[in-house]
Amino acid sequence: MSKIAKTAIISPKAEINKGVEIGEFCVIGDSVKLDEGVKLHNNVTLQGHTFIGKNTEIFPFAVLGTQPQDLKYKGEYSELIVGEDNLIREFCMINP
Repeated sequence: MSKIAKTAIISPKAEINKGVEIGEFCVIGDSVKLDEGVKLHNNVTLQGHTFIGKNTEIFPFAVLGTQPQDLKYKGEYSELIVGEDNLIREFCMINP
């Protein structure tokens, strides 16, 4: 069974699998997919076409899946795929 904090903001279009934990004040966008056993600590932001693999743990204030920082990026489709069993620490930013 998933545990989702009442203050989390989750798009109804996001896909959340069983056993996921979502902490206080997390923000989960439309095209985000969380696999089984993912744990999001407080204040994590996931946007864009982002897939988080099984048993990945993401610590506070990490931001994943926002638009690429490459100056050549002009809005074309991009996605972020994070594999299984990862540990992503505080304040980390990962873009496609």
